[in-house]
Amino acid sequence: MKLDIRRKILLLMGISGLITAVLLGAILTLGLNTAYDTLDKQAFTMAQGVSDEAVNYSQKLARKRLENIIRLKAYHINEIIGEMEGNLIILSDKISQISDSSIKNKSIIPKDPRTETVYSGEWYYLPGADDYSPQYAVEVANDLNATLHNLSKGEKARPLFFYIGSKNGWSLRMDILPNDNDKVNLPQAALTRDYDARDRSWYKYVMQAEIKDAPLYVPLYSSAGGRAMLSVAMPYKDKDGIAGVLGVSIPSSTLSAAMEDNTRDKSDISFLLDSKGHVIYSSLSVEDLATDRSDFDLRNSGIESLAQAAQSMTAGETGSTVVDIYEDSYFLVYAPVGSQGWSLGELISYNEVQEPADYIGYLVKSEFKEIQNELQLVFSGVRTISLIAFILLLISIILVSRPMAGHFSKSIRKLSEGVKHISEGNFSDELSINSGDEIELLADRFNAMTKDLNKYMDDLTRVTQEQAEVTAGLDVATKIQKGMLPEGGITSSIFSLDADMQPAIEVGGDFYDYYYLDDTHLAFTIADVSDKGIPSAIFMVVSRIILKNCINLYYQDGLANAVTLANDQCSQLSNDGMFVTVWTGVLNTVTGELIYVNAGHNAPVLLHDKELLYLPKGKCPMMGFMEGIEYKQQSIMLKPDSLLLLYTDGVTEAMNEDKEMYSKERMEEILKDLGDSSPKETINSVRQDVAKFVGKAKQSDDITMVAVKYNGVKG
Repeated sequence: MKLDIRRKILLLMGISGLITAVLLGAILTLGLNTAYDTLDKQAFTMAQGVSDEAVNYSQKLARKRLENIIRLKAYHINEIIGEMEGNLIILSDKISQISDSSIKNKSIIPKDPRTETVYSGEWYYLPGADDYSPQYAVEVANDLNATLHNLSKGEKARPLFFYIGSKNGWSLRMDILPNDNDKVNLPQAALTRDYDARDRSWYKYVMQAEIKDAPLYVPLYSSAGGRAMLSVAMPYKDKDGIAGVLGVSIPSSTLSAAMEDNTRDKSDISFLLDSKGHVIYSSLSVEDLATDRSDFDLRNSGIESLAQAAQSMTAGETGSTVVDIYEDSYFLVYAPVGSQGWSLGELISYNEVQEPADYIGYLVKSEFKEIQNELQLVFSGVRTISLIAFILLLISIILVSRPMAGHFSKSIRKLSEGVKHISEGNFSDELSINSGDEIELLADRFNAMTKDLNKYMDDLTRVTQEQAEVTAGLDVATKIQKGMLPEGGITSSIFSLDADMQPAIEVGGDFYDYYYLDDTHLAFTIADVSDKGIPSAIFMVVSRIILKNCINLYYQDGLANAVTLANDQCSQLSNDGMFVTVWTGVLNTVTGELIYVNAGHNAPVLLHDKELLYLPKGKCPMMGFMEGIEYKQQSIMLKPDSLLLLYTDGVTEAMNEDKEMYSKERMEEILKDLGDSSPKETINSVRQDVAKFVGKAKQSDDITMVAVKYNGVKG
């Protein structure tokens, strides 16, 4: 059939319209699919990035919190051991002063545990293999009884076991149990005649050690009753010299209970290592962490991750790591305990730390998953509308297809571009879509999400600024502390003086001082406060002011009297067990007489004609430990051209990367080679030699020196 022109035109237009509609439909569909895929990928990338960052940050905060808790627990353990060491020094000084006529009242007779019942706080005597007479032990018990009971009242942990082991084999003991009416239960092995103090591991360890005038930490050992024990012991003396060993022991389990009471954090799994890798105590009963294995080094554990952690712990490090123990994973956090080389570790289930972080990541991904689901619904609706429009408006597709495609794709492209900007970190951008449909609702959800992210970033910035302010505060404290110490030294024709302090952290616990008392008397001091950080810096300032005031006011009544008064005042202010070792002296610049008091500090070095000697140290304890201590002064005449060097243990105990100490011997070699050096040159030479020895190792203690060169009065 022939078609007229109208029909041909209509047919041509119909075919053209159909082809155009199909092409436009295909283009629209492709555009929608491309936009959806792009938006989906951007959303996934953003969700993954934000989730990973949130998980990492949460995990970092958890580790930081756990490390702070373990440091606090380690501090309390060191406090308990420090009290034991201090009490031991006091008892050693007192027992060494006993003479045959010094004890008039012998009302206390030690009990014989083989025939009598012994209670907490009572003395009892074991005669040893030689069945030695208890006569001297009776004198010791009567002399030490009041002092020991007073000291035990201040101990924070019980039970405690005080013991005296004689070189003649007998033992004098007192057990301080949790309750005063508790009975002392001794194992059968201790009640036989074969039980001899000289056979005990603590006796052999102390008597074989090179150090004879200071407390020693005895390696973990098993008592006669099979209990794992920690002990601090030292030799004691009588008129004939070393007479035996004096010590105090504590069960390893007692440390655990005391630590939990002080920190109020009752961990289910914690353990304590000594410097040899031995487990001092453990709340976990697995073989490698068992408490009663005094011969086992945890660094040799068959569990590789646990052995590596033990290496870090015995090296004195603080940190955290993941260890696997019998198919369970744990976070191990650890921190050093004091200066005895111990380390405290705590195991927390890996899931306990990781689950909160994973949950945050899960929440972030869930939010983005909901957004993706909503996007899918939106695009499905758009496809349906497009299909209906294609069927109903096929005749007018040429006129309306392009605007419709533009109308549908414009908002989607804008939404895709906005999501891309947000995924690149531009959280301040907002999507402005006014389409009035689900796309606009989805854009509003994105805007709300970016506001939440902006708030998170603002909070993070604020926390960072607060940390910066804390750091700035420490810088100010450092400047204030440095400004309180005299600078510039003193130089005259008769003598010259210089001093220097390098704190281990921002603020230190060492200090020095020097000042004229009158025209011919110069006072100078060096001191070392226990511990480091802000508390020790505050105690440093207080003790320096008190000591200076007391010397200015009372030195004419005797330097020892001034130090005694200063100790009483410092002890009243030291509520947390802090103390300070002090060496202070007054030099008569005309005669060269030097009067000094050494309160538990390192003995100064005197150099004259390349000959070195250490000024006698005496037996005075550190300041701030206890009131009522009477200090003794000593004196020496300085020869012309003599140089006196005062120093803290931060010099001789500075350690290199191999954990070797600088030592007094290295310092002596440097001093002998100095020749006729000024105080400032002397200090610089020692400091440079210490720095060369230490190398890249971190400074572990404050380094403080004072040097005085006495030239004498010429002509």
